[in-house]
Amino acid sequence: MNEMERVKLAIKENRWADAIVDLRTTREREPYNIAIWGQLGFALSRNEQHREAIEQLRENIATTAEAGAKIIPGPMYAPVGYLPGRRRTAEEWSRAVDCWQQLGPGSRSIKSWPQLNR
Repeated sequence: MNEMERVKLAIKENRWADAIVDLRTTREREPYNIAIWGQLGFALSRNEQHREAIEQLRENIATTAEAGAKIIPGPMYAPVGYLPGRRRTAEEWSRAVDCWQQLGPGSRSIKSWPQLNR
């Protein structure tokens, strides 16, 4: 079973730490594999590693800028965590605002698809 097969199984079984290990390994080997980015942010958020999720998003922005792109494919889970199909709570919204503020001015020139739709 390869890393991504293990990731799918770990996510299905809510084994976030295991998914994170394999996603980070894949990200190191394939830094421009954007399919990994959202999954890693999602797994970090689900594992309540919000600071690490923000740092991951910061790395995604830097990699995107380095490649000369202006849009990051989403979804970006780091700011809000898992989206449960209901309106965000005040705490979730506050965390999302705080996340984007922490990313700093460099993040303002890069948009993700979900941001464009909100």
